[in-house]
Amino acid sequence: MATALSASEAAEPGGEPAFVQPDDFQQPPTVRDFTSREEALGWFAAERDDLALIAAAARVEDRPERAWRIAVTQWPLVVWRVLADWAPTLEAALADARACADPYAEARVLTLLGWVLAEEGRTAEAVRHLRVAPELAARASDVLGEATALVTLAAALPDDEPGAAETACTRARALATEADDAHTRMLALQQEIDRSTATTARLGVRCWTQGGRVPPGRGAGSRWVPVLHRHVRRIRSLQPV
Repeated sequence: MATALSASEAAEPGGEPAFVQPDDFQQPPTVRDFTSREEALGWFAAERDDLALIAAAARVEDRPERAWRIAVTQWPLVVWRVLADWAPTLEAALADARACADPYAEARVLTLLGWVLAEEGRTAEAVRHLRVAPELAARASDVLGEATALVTLAAALPDDEPGAAETACTRARALATEADDAHTRMLALQQEIDRSTATTARLGVRCWTQGGRVPPGRGAGSRWVPVLHRHVRRIRSLQPV
C-alpha cells in the first residue's frame, strides 16, 4: 500500500492523496521512491495483476477497508489508460466500500467508477453513480471529495441538463475555495467553460441548419461574449497552481 501511494504521488505530484489511511495503518520503515511519472506509471502497469491478487486476499481476510484502497490507489494509471477495462476492478471495490458502511469510501470509489463508465460511453450508469457520490462525500465531511465528485458529475451529465451541470460546477468551486485548492477550482471552472463552449456551438449550428436569422441579442455570439468575459475574470481571480 505504501509503495502504491508513493507511486501515486510521483505520477501526480502535489495532488490530493487518493484516500486517508485507516487508523491502524503502519507506515513501513522504508518505502520505494519513484523519480518520474513514467517510472511510477510503469510500476502500476507491471503490478496491476499482483495488486488485484492482494485486493482479493484482503477480501478473503475480511478486510474490505484495505481492498477498496488497493483499487483506488491505482487512479493515476486509470486516468492514463481509462479504457483498459477498469470497471470490474472498481465495481468490486465499490462492493468493498459498501461492506465497510463508510460513506467516505463509497464516495471515493463511485467518483472514479463513474468517470470510467462515462469514458466508456456508459453514460446512464455513470450519472447514476455520480449523482450519489457528492451526497456521500458531504455526509463524510470530505470537502475535496465532494468537489471532485461534482466536477465529474458535471462532465458526465447529458447536454439536456445544462442547469444541473452549472449548479454542480458552482458548488464545486465553492468547496474548492473553502479547501483552498486552486487545482480543483480550475477543474470546475474548466468544466464550466467547456459546457458554455459546447452550448454556444450547438446554438450556432442550429441557427445555421435552420437557415434563419437570429433575433438581435439572441445569437450565439451575443450570448457568448458576456459568458467569456465572466470566465476570464474567474480565471484571473485564481491563485497560481
